[in-house]
Amino acid sequence: MLRRLGLGLNLLAACGPALVADPGTSSDAGDLPGDGSTSTTGGSSPVPPGSTTASPTTSPTTSATQGSVSEGVGSGPDTTSIGDDADDEGCGFICHTDVSIGIECDVWTQDCPPGYKCNPWANTGSAYNDTRCSPIVDQPAHAGEPCETVDSPASGIDDCDATSFCLALGGTNEGTCVAYCIGSLAMPHCANPAEACTITNDGVLIPCLPRCHPLDPSSCAEGFGCVDGFGTFVCLQSYDDGLGYAEACETLHACGTGLFCAEAQHVPECTDAYCCTAFCDLAAELPDAACPGQAQVCAPWYSDGFAPPGLENVGYCTVG
Repeated sequence: MLRRLGLGLNLLAACGPALVADPGTSSDAGDLPGDGSTSTTGGSSPVPPGSTTASPTTSPTTSATQGSVSEGVGSGPDTTSIGDDADDEGCGFICHTDVSIGIECDVWTQDCPPGYKCNPWANTGSAYNDTRCSPIVDQPAHAGEPCETVDSPASGIDDCDATSFCLALGGTNEGTCVAYCIGSLAMPHCANPAEACTITNDGVLIPCLPRCHPLDPSSCAEGFGCVDGFGTFVCLQSYDDGLGYAEACETLHACGTGLFCAEAQHVPECTDAYCCTAFCDLAAELPDAACPGQAQVCAPWYSDGFAPPGLENVGYCTVG
């Protein structure tokens, strides 16, 4: 069973973990669809580790508490409660006395009044489960730039511009502005072709995240890991400075470069419910030789014929 990341992202189509803001306890993962160009729904959807769809018995399940926004788009445990009502006093870089808690808006059409944007937030617990109109600050940060949220990682109040929101997955209120998907739920896409639209948490979260390759350490910026939480591989803010092989993990992006969080059955030395194991290259001369665990073999990440272009050689180390 999948776990959620910290902040709480529940995916729409059965394909991956959900986002959470802070690491914490385990929980179920939601479904999530990909964008128009990397759709994870229907017959074309891959069934990699972490997928909630039917998959080969050899396919691992990633630990993703992203369903709760503490850990972002992916997998991970639910964490402490975030998104509690904020006091108007000492509200930091922006005050929101005129913002109604729990106000609903449409993240696709951005139907808030002038000077506001529709942001995802967690109105209960730590998982993104609602939307709210959030005031746009003067001189806001833009997509790809550092940002800050008010009161809690998933409060829905941030200093990003009208086209992005602050995704804070490191256990603090500091994160990175990520652009909203554009188009519609039926035809989602990203303005930047190097990013993938990831729709999670019942459609509340629609971030465009940088695409990456799990076998290429340089495909994500420093401090970010390449994870599959949405039917394709995207860069997510890393946790715990990168856990090592067989170390217990609670979120999709807690493991170090070249590793991911999987169920214990795939990691012989694992003494917890989830531990880090390695990606491997199916095209290598001896694919199994790259696996660090005893009796581990390199198995295909995607079902035969379902790998997206360029990801056909991605494998994972599991018990043979």
